Amino acid sequence: VVAPDGFAEMLTIEKETVDIHNERVMMRIVRNTVDGFLDQHLVGARALYRARRDAMLAGLARHMPAGTTWSVPGGGFFVWVTLPDGLSAVELLPFTAKRGVAFLAGEWFYPGYVSADAVLNLRLNFSTLPEEKIEEGLRRVGEAIEGFVGGRETA
Repeated sequence: VVAPDGFAEMLTIEKETVDIHNERVMMRIVRNTVDGFLDQHLVGARALYRARRDAMLAGLARHMPAGTTWSVPGGGFFVWVTLPDGLSAVELLPFTAKRGVAFLAGEWFYPGYVSADAVLNLRLNFSTLPEEKIEEGLRRVGEAIEGFVGGRETA
């Protein structure tokens, strides 16, 4: 719980009173150890994930074909990409997987109903990779789209 000074202590005492099975010593150690840590940690985490998100957005602009659009997330770890008409994220996936890149197809998020738009969508995660790997992955996705659309290769 992130709470104002004094209030967190009151919550700890109340929790101990209500639930006598808690490990009181451990609760107090954790509360006193992390006090202030989370605020500092969030500053660093936000900067890290913002840089990775920005790297993904810049890479998409460099490597995606005309007609591709994407979200600009204000939070979270994913960018939703909409492919140009006529493409299918599910059909594209083997081409990107062959190049060592995976994504989740948008239609997998609509069990029982798949709209025409969902077929065009894919979800990319930027949270786990450094910026240079994000760039390389998007370059590979762009190549996969070219190969898929051009019919120059099979999956």
